[in-house]
Amino acid sequence: MTYTQGIDVSHWQDVKWLDWKNKGYVFAWLKATEGTNWEDNTWKQKYSDAKQQDFYLGAYHYFRVAWNGAVQAAWFWNAIKDHQWDNPPMVDVERTNNLGYSQSVFAARLRNFLNEFEQLSGIRPVIYTNRSSWQQLIGHAAWATAYDLWVANYTTNAVPLIPDDWQGKGWKLWQYTSVPLDQDRFDGSLADFLEWIGVPPSTNLNVVTVTYDPNTTKIILNTG
Repeated sequence: MTYTQGIDVSHWQDVKWLDWKNKGYVFAWLKATEGTNWEDNTWKQKYSDAKQQDFYLGAYHYFRVAWNGAVQAAWFWNAIKDHQWDNPPMVDVERTNNLGYSQSVFAARLRNFLNEFEQLSGIRPVIYTNRSSWQQLIGHAAWATAYDLWVANYTTNAVPLIPDDWQGKGWKLWQYTSVPLDQDRFDGSLADFLEWIGVPPSTNLNVVTVTYDPNTTKIILNTG
């Protein structure tokens, strides 16, 4: 199988971007916000440092079910809208700080977040979760398959376990390990990844011209 490698980071990680670039990693998502009033105080510096190493960047929001989904979407969008992003935004759906609510309430508030964010930004987010969290927090939501899945499953298996809602569609990104930090695979080649994020094929290609010199009977290749 063909994968494209990347990472996702927050204030918990100190990232040596050049080292990851030299390992062949090309994309990253940065935690920007959580809930309705918390912003990661490291994401802007990480954004600048990663851009210097030519990473394709996206932002993510940690969803907190205790607060209104639409308000969270506005908080996230207002935090990131003045920066230029390559990758679609992501909403992080996990159990930590999110237990004690019914599946119907959780699903409704998450859907409000997704709808509001798309209305504000014109961009459809990616949903990050893992199989057990989704099954416990949401259960089943037919609307979820409209969103690409980023699944967390730390395993050496060839494919990850995914929530039942995406069984027919499959995963787009896979967080396969958290050591030494969260590392991810995109399901496809670099060309596939660039097509997914909407980057046009590069036109900055070397042009080769062929010149025949009759005096020497040699063919001369010129690149430039």
